Amino acid sequence: MMKMVLMRHGESVANLLQVFSNTGWKHGLTEAGREQARRNAQSLKALYPEIRALYSSPLRRAAETADIIGTAFGMNYRVESRIVEFSVGIQEGSARKEDWDRFYRLWDGWLLEGRTRECIEGGECAEAVISRVGSFFDDAAMLFPRPEDTVLCIGHGGTWKAAVPFLVDNLAPAAVHPYWIDHTERVELNWEPGRKGRCLRFGEWTPEESR
Repeated sequence: MMKMVLMRHGESVANLLQVFSNTGWKHGLTEAGREQARRNAQSLKALYPEIRALYSSPLRRAAETADIIGTAFGMNYRVESRIVEFSVGIQEGSARKEDWDRFYRLWDGWLLEGRTRECIEGGECAEAVISRVGSFFDDAAMLFPRPEDTVLCIGHGGTWKAAVPFLVDNLAPAAVHPYWIDHTERVELNWEPGRKGRCLRFGEWTPEESR
């Protein structure tokens, strides 16, 4: 059973603009975001000296974070499309309050009411996110099966929040509903092929038996 370390990217320009930016090569890191990545790179080296692989979402803010982390570890990152942020469809590029309100209502449906097939028009539902992230975890665990193997993934708070509680056996979706993963915070889990996982850390929270 290998360890997955799932980190959110550093602060991006899109965060400052409060705009949906979940597709394409836009909105890289701010200077604060680059400093967050540099600072966390040193912490990660101390916590996980034996990183076997480094993966990044294809979005610019994640790739720039992964590049900083990879430089600290002396390793290149691999782009993995299955850990990209989930699509918000017609709301891409919007900063309107009504669109953000709709976005938050989507989370209520997914995590509190189990309506995981719902999506914003033209966007991605939770079931699709869960499927692609779980598929990636399985493939990574086949490549790095030893208990001492650790794989670091630089992705997005939305993707980790949407997928992880449905993929592990000790974390209920409703339990993570109020929690938003901050920039460069981590989710840690043990994983073995066959969609078997256990969450060890969700941001600053250590999950108990919540299911």
